[in-house]
Amino acid sequence: MHGSTKALAIALLATSAWAHAAAPDTEAVEFYNTALGHYFVTTSASEALGIDAGAAGPGWVRTGRSFQAWSSKSTAPAAAQAVCRFYSTGANSHFYTASADECLELRGMEAAERAQTGGVKGWSYEGVAFFIEVPQSGQCAAGSTKLVRLYNNGFATGEGANHRFVDDADLETMMVDQQWVPEGVAFCAASKPATGTDADMPPTTTSFGAIAGTWSGSATWKSESASAETRAAHDLSLTISADGIVTGSGDGCTFTGKLASGDGFRAYFRGAATATGCTDAAFNGAYPHLRLQRLGTGTLMARLQREDDDETSAAAVGDEVSIQGNLTNGTATTPPPAPSLAGDWTGPVAWLAVQHMSGGHIFERASAIQTLSLSISAAGAVSGSGFGCTVTGTLAAPTKKGDVGDDDQGEATGSGFSGSITLAGCDQALFDGTYGQAQARFLGSTRLVIDLERDATDATSTIHVEIAGALQAAPAPASP
Repeated sequence: MHGSTKALAIALLATSAWAHAAAPDTEAVEFYNTALGHYFVTTSASEALGIDAGAAGPGWVRTGRSFQAWSSKSTAPAAAQAVCRFYSTGANSHFYTASADECLELRGMEAAERAQTGGVKGWSYEGVAFFIEVPQSGQCAAGSTKLVRLYNNGFATGEGANHRFVDDADLETMMVDQQWVPEGVAFCAASKPATGTDADMPPTTTSFGAIAGTWSGSATWKSESASAETRAAHDLSLTISADGIVTGSGDGCTFTGKLASGDGFRAYFRGAATATGCTDAAFNGAYPHLRLQRLGTGTLMARLQREDDDETSAAAVGDEVSIQGNLTNGTATTPPPAPSLAGDWTGPVAWLAVQHMSGGHIFERASAIQTLSLSISAAGAVSGSGFGCTVTGTLAAPTKKGDVGDDDQGEATGSGFSGSITLAGCDQALFDGTYGQAQARFLGSTRLVIDLERDATDATSTIHVEIAGALQAAPAPASP
């Protein structure tokens, strides 16, 4: 991220609509930079849209993960703490903390550095990012989700300090395997409901369409024992089917395997694989730990690993064998389906209202990241809900192929759709109204980019309202 991130004045209206028992009013959406290897989160709708548009520089993609938070003290429960946000030009990274002591310490270090040098390369305070509850004695209250803070040890390695907040124990293990350092539970996010608009999709053991295709790239092949370590770079290619069958090749190896599960974000997948015929015999055998992270739609972080104490592994030369690389999407295993919006779609999107005054002043009237869920019929009829709104409307048949533009999460494919969408009963009245500039386009086969825009003008100002983001295809209901 660039060093001069603009502090956004979030002034959500109708705060009386929120109470202690109400759901959080925003989500922290996670981004990953494919060039830096850094993670970043934001609860600001306008900042998220700016990153999507490339305002923060190249390489930023949404990981698909998010957690719930509150945008202001007035909307948050009494126990919620302010999360201080810092940026370092030296590390080219942001840092978040809900610890008042840690925040004060860093601000003191910033003041001392400014006094001594006239500038800051260390952590510079950017304000309060959001509000969230925190652990007591390392534990979160019932009904909340633990978010562990992980550190990349970037100060020691020289790659720039960066942190990630993870709510999945297996994903945390994978990060630790990559030398990230767990720093304990940092936040306690409100757990999402099991069903309804704000719920994540249920974990899957059968539906892997989100990563179906052929993925190829360079990987690090490492074999490690108590006495020696070998490390080399070789190509790796994995082909994944929609039902989770994995085949692949690299350095003479032939890989076969099967994915066992995927999370509710469709961003992290687990399975197992076996390698045979490898040029280096140390890499032959079973890999009980096959882990895949989808980063946007164009990048897949793949890791295959085994250790000598894995009961299912074959005899290995080293105490630990691993293959890891960032792979890019190649040709899909099957032709893409004919463009059709029919189905259920859901995901956290940006809800933004900006007021442009006649004198040139710009005010951000509302900014949040909230879930939007849409059901679309084969004829293009749209219904759904989100942020308290009831959604109705229509989307027309596809326009000509290719007229879809680009997106931060990868090259958009398929065809564009347009129409008119009406929202009513929203928690924030600014979002009520008809969006005559409703646009939708495919991003791969299981994601749909949605962009709803409308303008309202009076004698002194124009208010531009936009709802935009990527929705994930919801899984089909199980057969009785």
